[in-house]
Amino acid sequence: MMLSSMKKWIKWILKKKGFVLQTFVPEHSPCAMLEKFICKYEIDLILDVGANIGQFSRGIRENGYKGKIISYEPLSAAYDSLLENSKNDSLWTIYDKCAIGSYKGFVDINISANSVSSSILSIMKLHVESAPTSAYIATERVRIETLDSVALEAAQEFKNIFIKIDTQGFEWEVLDGAQKIMRLARAIQLEVSLEPLYEGTKLWKDIVARLENEGFSVFALYPAFCSPETGRILQCDILFVKN
Repeated sequence: MMLSSMKKWIKWILKKKGFVLQTFVPEHSPCAMLEKFICKYEIDLILDVGANIGQFSRGIRENGYKGKIISYEPLSAAYDSLLENSKNDSLWTIYDKCAIGSYKGFVDINISANSVSSSILSIMKLHVESAPTSAYIATERVRIETLDSVALEAAQEFKNIFIKIDTQGFEWEVLDGAQKIMRLARAIQLEVSLEPLYEGTKLWKDIVARLENEGFSVFALYPAFCSPETGRILQCDILFVKN
């Protein structure tokens, strides 16, 4: 079979299974886009806020990042998996189990069936309709800290800090508690909502305006969560770079 014919056959088989075969280049892949960015800006520390079981950090490791990672996760079950997934990586540190926000104390976090949609905030109807497994099934009392209190000291020895925040509508509060470390950051990536998905959350326009006021500009956008019925983007990741 000729190479071109074999490639068409493989693409057809993958499409039948719901997959699309594409060249791993920035135009086609958010992972490739982020890989290029991390290399270009010589990122040497990533603060992974809202790590869940380590999906983000494992992804950037697989795409070539060799620097330091510090992850933060509040949920007990996800935290245990995070520890397991990071155990063979000497440059990946898992901070003590806690949520990250704007104050120090304790807070109740709502646990979703799919784990990744868990949030301190109440979930809204649109979110559950678009992703039924996002519905809450339990709550857990957790410690809450500010990013300045848990990361500022460790960050001092690094030059190019990347802060990733994925806290399901609680991003604004995380920023409130990260004023000092934001001054040191080279880049910040946040998951933001285009429509209200959690009660009281700030939408993407508010986040963009705030980060621009803090001296950052939008570098890239990656779709994160779409309505399966309409294809409408409900959440996306926005990467900001300090001007």
